[in-house]
Amino acid sequence: MLVRATLTQLSTLESLDALWNPQSYRIRRTNRFAAARAPGVGLGRLQAAQGGEERFEVRLFLDTSSIEGSGRDLRPWVRRLEGWCEPEEATSLPPPILFHWGSFRFRGHLEELAEEWLLFDPDGTPTRAWIDIVLRK
Repeated sequence: MLVRATLTQLSTLESLDALWNPQSYRIRRTNRFAAARAPGVGLGRLQAAQGGEERFEVRLFLDTSSIEGSGRDLRPWVRRLEGWCEPEEATSLPPPILFHWGSFRFRGHLEELAEEWLLFDPDGTPTRAWIDIVLRK
């Protein structure tokens, strides 16, 4: 049984299923360090300045070119995702998003969304795209 990757907006529990599962994803963990300067000594010992930052990056392929009718238009799918970029009033952050695929889960806020539209019907309806997503904890 094929398990589809899913994005869920956790404030509303609205979900978007990946039309095609990703080929890969990337997780980045970042720590930032600082070294205090002491006159005549140079740089001191490294100290943590900021840490624990995690980013999840995935590229999703969307293709509805083989679907007939109004379901071919990818814009409604992407518009829903674009709406999840908007900050919530209570936190000034975009809502938390859960990426879920099989046993893997990553929870974060939508930091980046890039759209590359690749194929169009004769009337301009987009039917194929790459969508790059970055979630940040």
